[in-house]
Amino acid sequence: MPQWFIKTKFQLKYERKKNYAEAERLYEKALSIDPEYQPSIYGSGLVYYFRNDYEQAINKFKKSLILYPDHLGAHIAIGKSYFLTQRCKQGIPHLENFAGAVPNSPEAHGLLGICYEKTGNLELAVREYRYQLKVAPDTEMGIHARKRLAVLEPALKR
Repeated sequence: MPQWFIKTKFQLKYERKKNYAEAERLYEKALSIDPEYQPSIYGSGLVYYFRNDYEQAINKFKKSLILYPDHLGAHIAIGKSYFLTQRCKQGIPHLENFAGAVPNSPEAHGLLGICYEKTGNLELAVREYRYQLKVAPDTEMGIHARKRLAVLEPALKR
């Protein structure tokens, strides 16, 4: 799955280097000064996300969203974290929020399609898969969307 987030220069620097220990140290240092500093809470969540510790990432992103409810990076990150932990129902509102604000996202509509499909809402899954094909048909997510539409559209017509 592609990793796409809205990032600060600080986060990009450590992500490129994959120096998560240093990034975590700096985020924790900032949080020791101000425990409510939202950029460091979000950044700390990204560190956990990239380490595949989705539960810790979710906790950080939740706190980040309490402090800054409109932070798109936290919405896509928590949505993907829920998706990756097989909790699509919890991820849908966050993915919807992000997809609504960034409609040309190369993966948000595909992720929504998968989540809707997993939660049994096939009509919305088809809608999101179709949108995915309009936005990014040649990506991994676009290819997946095309395959799922070939199965779901005929089933819905019955």
